[in-house]
Amino acid sequence: MVAHVKVWTSGSAPLLGPVCTNNQFLFHQSDVTNYLYAVQASTNLVDWDSLATNTVPYSFTNAVNTNYPVRFYRTLFLGQ
Repeated sequence: MVAHVKVWTSGSAPLLGPVCTNNQFLFHQSDVTNYLYAVQASTNLVDWDSLATNTVPYSFTNAVNTNYPVRFYRTLFLGQ
């Protein structure tokens, strides 16, 4: 039996920012280039909605951030 394992030395790309300016949520992701990430948001940390899919480096702005009293963001690693 042969097992193949693919290991990324740094699959996590730190978020730069995040900041809220002009009522818009903004962050940058830049450390791990050419990796694909989905930007997701949640109001309860259980149900997550995908907002965008990006290849690092990228900037993300969410103009509807003020429509929610509380909103959480994360990036989900999708692959290389």
